[in-house]
Amino acid sequence: MRPGRRHGHHRNPRAGRVLLRISCIAGLLFGATGAFAQLPPVPVPAANPITPQKAVLGKILFWDEQLSSDHTVACGTCHFTEFGGADPGFGTHPGADGVFATPDDILGSQGVVRRDTSGATINDPTF
Repeated sequence: MRPGRRHGHHRNPRAGRVLLRISCIAGLLFGATGAFAQLPPVPVPAANPITPQKAVLGKILFWDEQLSSDHTVACGTCHFTEFGGADPGFGTHPGADGVFATPDDILGSQGVVRRDTSGATINDPTF
């Protein structure tokens, strides 16, 4: 289990949808030979080049829980390299009709618990 990962998170039934999406993307990127399709280089501004120090800082910030609104979740808590940096944990919004399990449902990241300025949880009636 990853640090800060919730128990049972890996049992989310919607995670299969993520795997399906990732396999579809992989199908587009991998040719019949299995070789990775050529991706364009990452754009780097001339005035702000990539340096080893910036890469280390990025890794530190990616795992820093203090950057979340409630100081308990780092980016790396949910975004896994084995999913291409995606968050395999889904939350469901009932969509415009307000009814779950209908075609307009929206799947997305569960995100971070909303809190007010005193740190008290703000309950959302939908989620």
